[in-house]
Amino acid sequence: MKRSISTLIGAALAGVALLAHAHEDQPITWQPDGSLVGLPAAYRPANLQAGFAAVDGAARLTALRLRIGNRGVLLPSCLLGSLESERREQLSLSASWDHDEGVVPYYLALHAADADGYYELLFNLHTAKLMSMSFHLQSGGRNFPIDLHERCAADELAGVVDR
Repeated sequence: MKRSISTLIGAALAGVALLAHAHEDQPITWQPDGSLVGLPAAYRPANLQAGFAAVDGAARLTALRLRIGNRGVLLPSCLLGSLESERREQLSLSASWDHDEGVVPYYLALHAADADGYYELLFNLHTAKLMSMSFHLQSGGRNFPIDLHERCAADELAGVVDR
């Protein structure tokens, strides 16, 4: 009896672990014209425009505009200032729309490569607004949430940040 209970508990835990790992973000293709391919119809058309310019002698991401359906957002320079991505190829996108929105709204994730890891910016697919920003350190795999209100004044974040 004890053995069958242990077997049932083990099987249940294995099932939960498989379900937890079953969810993966879907890769989103960023076309040269800025259009985003791979999102469900409810979030199309979608477009991302990125601008790069020399800052202190190095190319940096200086402009980022996201449009999802009829909603859009232009990120202020106070948020982009720490991103060290020098070219479009250092940016990648994924999205999730098949999870419990009670935990986190459906989102588009932008990953911006950095020498020590990458920045992740999460945008709400319903509003196109930025929900969060974090830095993922490559060595050790640690994540550091970024306080957007520490980086920018309230008026700079108005209409940009969700929540």
